[in-house]
Amino acid sequence: MTVASRHQPNGPLPIRLVGRIALAAAVVGYNFGIIGPIVGGLEQRFDVTYAAIGLLAAFLSITHAASQLPAAVPMQRFGPLRVARIGLLVIFVANFIGMLAPVFWVLAASRIIVGLGTGPLVVGVLDGARRLGGARLAGIAGGATMLGLGLALLIGAVLDGFGAPWWSNFAVALLVAAAAALACPADRPQTQEPERERIMAQFGRVFRSGTLWRLAFLHTMTFGTCLVIGFWIVEYLNQSGSSKLMAGAIGFTLLGVSAVFRWTGGEAMDRGAPWLLVGPVATVIAAGAMFGFSRHPEPLLALPLALVVGAGLAAPFSGIFVFAVRAEPAAPAAAIAMVNMFATAMALIAAPVIGALFDAGRSELMFVGLALLAIVAAAVNLRPIHEVSASQ
Repeated sequence: MTVASRHQPNGPLPIRLVGRIALAAAVVGYNFGIIGPIVGGLEQRFDVTYAAIGLLAAFLSITHAASQLPAAVPMQRFGPLRVARIGLLVIFVANFIGMLAPVFWVLAASRIIVGLGTGPLVVGVLDGARRLGGARLAGIAGGATMLGLGLALLIGAVLDGFGAPWWSNFAVALLVAAAAALACPADRPQTQEPERERIMAQFGRVFRSGTLWRLAFLHTMTFGTCLVIGFWIVEYLNQSGSSKLMAGAIGFTLLGVSAVFRWTGGEAMDRGAPWLLVGPVATVIAAGAMFGFSRHPEPLLALPLALVVGAGLAAPFSGIFVFAVRAEPAAPAAAIAMVNMFATAMALIAAPVIGALFDAGRSELMFVGLALLAIVAAAVNLRPIHEVSASQ
């Protein structure tokens, strides 16, 4: 009997289970972050604009978002973590293609394929973690996603500092995906929830849910904003005067703090913290710090701003998914997929638009726009359902 099959969701979380889930989740973030530290190198290597490089994030986001709801079908039959393991194998193959890309369109095609793996992977890991360890383990999985993104920025900046070629980031991502595929835990036997409705009917239910649309908007402007910032922050800070290594360290700090506060937000709700504080207020505070980033801050100011942005954007994470499942308890995987898919879909528009801002010399408008949208998302989510414990 596996560790996963023995564990009871309300009991202590085994360290080995936490590590295996976290590694699989980190692969998602790592693959979203590997371009950030090498934006300048790719611009020179393939002779393309920043807007074109932004399309790499858009291509990944298209398939990442589009593959999430369909992945709920095999998950319901075979189990979420089995599907997640298949996603890891797809990511392995895609990064191998990207590592060897001779021209830009091959690199772009590899990012499209990566998204076909990360979409099922993120839904599978979140739903599998929820089944094996409740909101606590799901929060850890979400945090690991951000930690993976931060590590991609830091490791990529270090590799660049030592003169490693641009494709070395893809090689690391390939190896991490392989390790996660080998370590990914099995679904607990007979933990699959009964199919109460046909899967297509579930899709119809989730898309008719006003609560899920509001939660999806907030998730987009918190988790999704972290993804977009992770793609561009190293280049932004580097152009603002920070060294590549310092920019990577600040990016890692922002996303590392975000990883920690995804768990902390769930714990705070468990201890009775109101959603108003953990969700909307935290998001508005992060928006204020993003306005600070729009001033091209020096490293000494950028570091504390990164701490505030990372913590504020992370705090609502666990609550969002608890409320999503509570809103549609008969279709939990579809509800999770629906809320999560829009967070990455925003990069379809945001990444190339921000690239065009870089080309125009107005990169600071990235943070102004993201901050304004975050404030709107907070305003429409003052009370998503009702006050509940994040572990419920």
